[in-house]
Amino acid sequence: MGYSLSRYLDHNHQIAYPDNTLFNTVMTFEKLGFEIIYFAEYRPVMKFFDVRAIVYYASVIPWEFPDFSVENNLCELQNLAKIIHQFGSISTNEDRFIMIARKK
Repeated sequence: MGYSLSRYLDHNHQIAYPDNTLFNTVMTFEKLGFEIIYFAEYRPVMKFFDVRAIVYYASVIPWEFPDFSVENNLCELQNLAKIIHQFGSISTNEDRFIMIARKK
């Protein structure tokens, strides 16, 4: 099962850096005089097999889960635990990109 973990834990979730996209990064670097050597996007699926791993993950990236705590998200965590118990894991979709550039 695939979910946006950020939106599941915070129904009002807003992307922390919405302008941080591959397109914007490439355009910025080109305007600064860089030669773009390589770029690619990747949308991996991250699987969680235990709700404790979700708690750890959400607690170490506060820009993605700014108000996360077990107390604040207990209901959502209990629901995630039920899903993991029923299906064996829960997945979340990630967005990543890479760009390699050099100064002209």
